[in-house]
Amino acid sequence: DTPWNGWQVDAIAFRDVDGSGRLSPIVIAEYMTGIGPTGSQPFVFVSVFTWNGKKFARAPAIEKTLDGAKDAAEVFRRLDALKK
Repeated sequence: DTPWNGWQVDAIAFRDVDGSGRLSPIVIAEYMTGIGPTGSQPFVFVSVFTWNGKKFARAPAIEKTLDGAKDAAEVFRRLDALKK
C-alpha cells in the first residue's frame, strides 16, 4: 500500500504497545523511495501490528509516534515514554 521498495529488515521486536498484555510485532526496515527528483532515497520506517481478534493489523497511531526512529533503542525509548 506504499510506493516504496523494501530494502532490508533491520530488526523485529515484540512489545506490548497498546496495554493489551499481548506482544505486538514491530518491524524496523529500510525502504527506498520511488522515482522522480527525490527518488532512490533510503529511509527507515517502523511498522507496528496489533491483534484485532482475527488478524494482525497495522497501528498507524503508534507508527506515527515512532516516525523518524532509526533503530530499536530509539523505538523502545519512545514506546516507554508513551506509557508515562
